[in-house]
Order: sequence, then structure tokens, then C-alpha cells
Amino acid sequence: MPSRTLVLIPVRNEARCLPHLFEMLRRQGVEEVLVVDDGSEDHSPNIARQAGAKVITHSQPRGYGAALRTGFLYALEQKVEVVLTLDGDLQHPPAFIPHFLDAVSRCGGIASGTRYHPASPRYSDPPPQRRRLNRWITWWIRRWLGLPITDAFCGYKAYHRNALEKLEIQEPGYGMPLEVWVQAACRKIPVVEVPVPLYYPDPGRRFPSRIAQYWDRWAYYRSVIERAIRRMSREGKTQKMLITEQSR
Repeated sequence: MPSRTLVLIPVRNEARCLPHLFEMLRRQGVEEVLVVDDGSEDHSPNIARQAGAKVITHSQPRGYGAALRTGFLYALEQKVEVVLTLDGDLQHPPAFIPHFLDAVSRCGGIASGTRYHPASPRYSDPPPQRRRLNRWITWWIRRWLGLPITDAFCGYKAYHRNALEKLEIQEPGYGMPLEVWVQAACRKIPVVEVPVPLYYPDPGRRFPSRIAQYWDRWAYYRSVIERAIRRMSREGKTQKMLITEQSR
């Protein structure tokens, strides 16, 4: 492992899954885990502490992106070299951690999981609407940002400190990965992909009510991308094609 690696897990009401997840992390020799608990109503924070994790708690839910931002700020303050993010619902097998650490050490930027690479094992079928949205957003990112990715939303990632120092996360919700992609493209952060299993342990899990419907999610994701691009435009860091596309 790099000199200091932190596994960051954003959590909300994952008490059922966390014991098994921590057992798998122990098998991988993971020594430092940070759980950012985003206003859980169950015993997730206590389970994480009993497993030896550092826990930062949001007293009220702030969102997925806000939880990761809290973890990133902690990692920068603690001079961590690599932050590896995975979800707390057992979707991301810790056995793939060595692949991420190898990839991020070589690229010095972001190693992002992909569930839709030809080499990705398929353990379950994705919910059709999620796959459709992911496909469209991924196409947009490839076309207009020039990033060679195949999965826009996978939460299994490794961030080198060099990348974290260039990212300024503002989006608090599920669309946070899209803000990352815009900043990565405009701030020249290297990106590589790591094939990971396609697995939805709970395909019936619902989004918050405001984005529960397909077209609401589409509008929300588009708004996240547009805000991120406008911000980069103010910094003078967007590519000409991006500015042209948004003015149409």
C-alpha cells in the first residue's frame, strides 16, 4: 500500500451491512478506515466505532457528496496519500482494493471503478432506468469532457492526494461524481478505470423523493454538470467545446 492509505465509507443506515464489510476489510489488511455517518437513524456509527473505525457524524443528513467532502477534508488535514472510497452496502468488494492502489499509484490522479467494462464481472443486472441514465451521462462526459470513462457513477474510487488538492467539491447530493468529472477534465487530473463487479445488493433501494422519478434525476444530473461547467468557465479553465455546447 502507499505510505498512508485511508478507506473512506459514506454511510446512512447501513447497520445491516457494516459488520460484514468490516470483516472483509480486515481480510485485506486495511488499517485505517474513516466512516462519515450522514445522519443515520440506526446503529451504524456505533458499529463502525466498535470495528475500530474513525467516525465523523453529520447530525442531520447532508447528502452523499457532502459526506465524501467531509472525508476528503479530513484526509487532506491528516496528510493522507491515497483515499479509497467505497459504499457501505456491500456493492464494492474490498478484494479489489489492491487493483485500485496499483492504478492510482501509477497515474497519480483518480482510479475509478467501472461496472460496464468488458472485463467487469456481472453478478446481477442493473435496474434498467439507472443503466439508461448512466449510459447517457457517460456518453456526454466522453463526448464533451474528453474523459475515457465507461461508468459515470461508480462510487468505488481511489484518489491520490495530488487529485484531492485540485478538487473543490460543492455538490452535496448523488450528483457529486459529475462535478468531479468536470473538474478532473478542466484541471487536468489523470483518470484511469478499474473493472469491478456489476452488483446491486438491493436493486429496490430508492432515491430521495425529489429525484425519485427518472426525469427528475435526469434534470438534476444535468444541472450539476451545468453548474460545474459555469464555475470552471469563471476560472477560465473550460475547453472551448464546453462553452459552445452550453450556449446552444
